[in-house]
Amino acid sequence: MIYIILTVAGVYWLHREIFGNMSFFPLAVFLVLYNRILLWGFINYLMGTALMVIGLALWVYLKDSRTPQRILTSSLMALAIYYAHLFPFVLYLICIAVFELQTFLEKKPRRWSGLWSSILAASPQLLAPVTLFLFFSPTVESAGRIAFGDLIRKFTNAPMLPFNNYVPALDAVTLLGTICFYVAGVALGFLQLSRSMWGVICALSLVHFLTPQLLMSSPNADVRTIIPLVLVMIASTRFTEKSRRFITVSLVLMSILFLIRTAVIVKNWHWADQTIYNEYQQIFKQLPRGAKVANMFVNSGTGWFTNPPHAHYVTLAIIEKSAFVPKLFTFSTQQPVAFKGKYNALGMSAPSGEFYYPDPAQPLIPDPADQHNPFYKPGFHGMEYLLLANYRDVRGSMPEFLDLVEVTDSLALYRIKNGGSDSGGILACQP
Repeated sequence: MIYIILTVAGVYWLHREIFGNMSFFPLAVFLVLYNRILLWGFINYLMGTALMVIGLALWVYLKDSRTPQRILTSSLMALAIYYAHLFPFVLYLICIAVFELQTFLEKKPRRWSGLWSSILAASPQLLAPVTLFLFFSPTVESAGRIAFGDLIRKFTNAPMLPFNNYVPALDAVTLLGTICFYVAGVALGFLQLSRSMWGVICALSLVHFLTPQLLMSSPNADVRTIIPLVLVMIASTRFTEKSRRFITVSLVLMSILFLIRTAVIVKNWHWADQTIYNEYQQIFKQLPRGAKVANMFVNSGTGWFTNPPHAHYVTLAIIEKSAFVPKLFTFSTQQPVAFKGKYNALGMSAPSGEFYYPDPAQPLIPDPADQHNPFYKPGFHGMEYLLLANYRDVRGSMPEFLDLVEVTDSLALYRIKNGGSDSGGILACQP
């Protein structure tokens, strides 16, 4: 709820500071609030993005204020953005730098004193966040990790993120319809993109195409830039007075689309609550308190774990049964939680959680000597239970060191004999 309020407020505030008044177009932000990044659970990134838009609005609002006031307020704002997420903080700095540069270049005559005043006001924002990052953040340890992925994904995967939820056909139609609507609106003069934000939008677009897929400890960093870009574009656009009929039709279409997409979201969450959640609750009843639970699921294209994603449901056992679940996110550069002592090594050696059948038409018989075999037995050492999702898609019999405890439509709970430490070497699925 806080994320929604901050995002909507930030978009509307930036819109007002850009155009000097309010309009209906920022209502389009409601179409992108429930996006794929929210579905992934990256709330801290979305909070940082919302604060980034608010910070940019604040900077524009204070453009004519005295330098000490700009330094104090913007420094506090920058620190809040940094604490939410590092990446939106970097985007925020880029936005205000480009905004000030464009403002300077468009002024006739150009006043260098104004540019230096803006640099003086903006520079102190770096002090606290950069100090915290260099001397206190574990992320700095992975500063050299960079890997570029396929450029095509920036044109295919990334644009879908604002709308990619549960029904691919609906999401694709929403994306294509939105692009056509926006381009036609601008071309016909019904929509106006603020000239003062051209530089910022171009800069965010350039960042999108230049960002590597792996950046420090952040995978898929290249596709995350699309959400800040979309939010800034919405805030920078307004309806013109050229056609009131176009405004009415646009608002009706946005309302209908919002209601349809909201209905899909409600339907999927209701289904997950009534079906998937109940299955996990049934399984959790069989676990003793403090159990060590490994988690695996078969991704064979059935869609059960992608609509919506359920890869981390098992971590609810931490709350329900005080269980140890290696699936819990404990990356030192990303999460504020960590495994203690021996549990750290146990979590690192546990099964990774997901394995694929590359071709459903062909049986998969893992090589018993292959450590990539999902049932490579030493990986279960120290664990007491295995929760296997989509167990019906396993082609072959289960290893002998697993005893079935409970089964539902989609889940199977196994007890691991002797914590996976009994003799017998490596076991695998047998046909």
